[in-house]
Amino acid sequence: MKQANIRLITILSALVSAAAYASANPVAKVLSISSAEQSENAVVKVRYALSGAPAVVIMDFQTNAAHWASIGGAAVSGATGDVWKRIDTDGIHEITWDSGTCWPLENGESRTIRDCNARVILEACAPEDAPDYMIVDLQSATAVEERVKYFPDASFIPGGLLGTNLYRTTSLVMRRIHARGIPWTMGEEGESGAASPQDNNHVVTLTNDYYIGVFPITQTQWATVGTQNNYNWPSFFTNAATRAMRPVERVSFTDIRLFAPRSLANREHNATATEKAPYQWPAEPHSGSFLGRLRARTGLDFDLPGEAQWEFACRAGTTIGFWNNGLATSGTSIDANCPGRTIGDTATQTQLPDRDCGTEEGTQIVGSYAPNAWGLYDMHGNVFEWCLDNWETNIGGIGGAINSDRGAPISADGTNGGNCQCVVRGGQWQMDALSAMSGIRKTAWPNVRYAASGSNYEFSYGLRVVCTAGLK
Repeated sequence: MKQANIRLITILSALVSAAAYASANPVAKVLSISSAEQSENAVVKVRYALSGAPAVVIMDFQTNAAHWASIGGAAVSGATGDVWKRIDTDGIHEITWDSGTCWPLENGESRTIRDCNARVILEACAPEDAPDYMIVDLQSATAVEERVKYFPDASFIPGGLLGTNLYRTTSLVMRRIHARGIPWTMGEEGESGAASPQDNNHVVTLTNDYYIGVFPITQTQWATVGTQNNYNWPSFFTNAATRAMRPVERVSFTDIRLFAPRSLANREHNATATEKAPYQWPAEPHSGSFLGRLRARTGLDFDLPGEAQWEFACRAGTTIGFWNNGLATSGTSIDANCPGRTIGDTATQTQLPDRDCGTEEGTQIVGSYAPNAWGLYDMHGNVFEWCLDNWETNIGGIGGAINSDRGAPISADGTNGGNCQCVVRGGQWQMDALSAMSGIRKTAWPNVRYAASGSNYEFSYGLRVVCTAGLK
């Protein structure tokens, strides 16, 4: 690729915009641009004054060559300095953008901009109204505030969401779910045809927005964060070529949130009150648990999603009787419309494959199926995902009470004989499509990493995380 030949660009205007998010809350911070210059080597320096910090600052770059169109998020996201992150101090800040490196040439030819003006757009978002995508670096040794980056949409994600393995190994990509104040119908009646009390549909309104993982937690992400009892690489599948980006599927609620100082491997009986109670919601996760260590590493309030949070995010605006790709559910065990990893894929999944198998059997690398309308992957099938809630059989009978935004729990002690079972959602690779529908609810003991049925069947438990990151 030849070196870019870009003439000096005159910055016509540096615009402060609040329109990108159409937020109910006005942008709380004010930016003024003191200068924006391009040097001979195509490096653009933007200096701006920020008043009323903190704010999350993002940018765009436009030219009038195509009626002030953006040059594209992928090109702009390479900007460095005081951008794509939370800025906590007022004063003068600087952004550096190497247009020659970040704005690649087309067809190997030099790019020349003639008679073309350009403008930088800076946006200051109130932290409680942050952009839709948040990327959290799990591995970097930099300060916590440098590990968290914000971007307005998926097109800005450096390298592309699926274009690099980074976001399925040592970084987390979180998607903001705009749920605040939106009434919606939760439940499964009409999808499976069942009419037991747990299936009763009811209206739920969440009081907070939240971020949720674009992917389930993978083997590498779990191993990077770790747990105090050194329970790493929790999986039936051992294939070295594929395990890095396969989801964890042998983790218990206890491993994730509660922690126990002794081995819980292969346990398949219910927890006692003394094992479960100390770090059950609303208590904070134990410092030695996966979530406790993730919180300490990132400074963010990560937790499991409440089941209402999980279902709202899974549905992505679809209603009962539809998969999250908008196609109708058939109510049958094998459903061609199901957009996820279930036994509809291959008949061999009705029994456990060899532990060293590739992704032609067993779990699939996360992100291998199409996302839902909100950009979330693997919410139908692949692995069951733990939710924060205790199990309540008649969820409709309690009028939609939820703990998903850390309000009132569905049940402080559980109602299934006082045994404190927890909710799992989403189905798994070895089960049929009926178990993977958006509203289907299942239950599991909190200290069970997996539930085996002989040597040919296994219930696999994984997770997806949420956080508020200050959202209200």
